[in-house]
Amino acid sequence: MVGDTPQSAHRPSAPAVTSDVAAVAGDQPALAQRIDAQKYPGLPPVTAYVARTIFWHTLAYDSARGITAEQLKLSVCSPALEPSFIEQARVQFVTDSVFLDDRPGAPLRFMAEPNLTMIIRRTMRDIDAAEVRAEMAERIRQLFSLPRVGIQRRAFACRPV
Repeated sequence: MVGDTPQSAHRPSAPAVTSDVAAVAGDQPALAQRIDAQKYPGLPPVTAYVARTIFWHTLAYDSARGITAEQLKLSVCSPALEPSFIEQARVQFVTDSVFLDDRPGAPLRFMAEPNLTMIIRRTMRDIDAAEVRAEMAERIRQLFSLPRVGIQRRAFACRPV
């Protein structure tokens, strides 16, 4: 019955967790795991720490939902992690996350639904303009190379044939 409360509509769902925080073994890695593997190999998983901390603060009640960037840095900071690494990981994670709330002034927190603006922005970023241009040129060439069918012109369409 926990999922039936009105506040559960604002809670992050399983797709948010598997997409951004942590994926199940055997699935495609989550965003935090990919960033750690690409940017911080050999170091503690700082982006995963950032994502998990944001996730745990998202589960709080509405008045306390989310965490500020400063609180996040203090929560994740340890002798093994420099604050500069935490800040870099936070910026990268916030830039690429699909489920984070991106409203101005909102604390860092996950939303139940993906951010469509981020999905569109990511798709546009991942599309190669040269490839699209070549595909469109080929399609236009294909359309104009079709056999031409004679068009019968009628001066006044309202007249019977």
